[in-house]
Amino acid sequence: MYIFTTQMLDFIKKYPMSILLAIIALNLFSIAGSLSKEAKLNQMKLDCAKWKLGHGVELIQKYLGDKGGATSYDAWCSRYLN
Repeated sequence: MYIFTTQMLDFIKKYPMSILLAIIALNLFSIAGSLSKEAKLNQMKLDCAKWKLGHGVELIQKYLGDKGGATSYDAWCSRYLN
């Protein structure tokens, strides 16, 4: 156990900037994932707002695909426009 701890401390002392950069890179990837989810939600909100104003956004093709079915766009969009 002592040898492993010593080797680990030697590695940390030898490469502190590399370890710091790796931690920063992991944080940036995490932030990027969060931002992409937020961007998709914002696009849905924008499309619903455009649809409510009558700008001709094809919601069924864009978000529901080929599932079809009786979807009330008012109910579907009201979840995103609150």
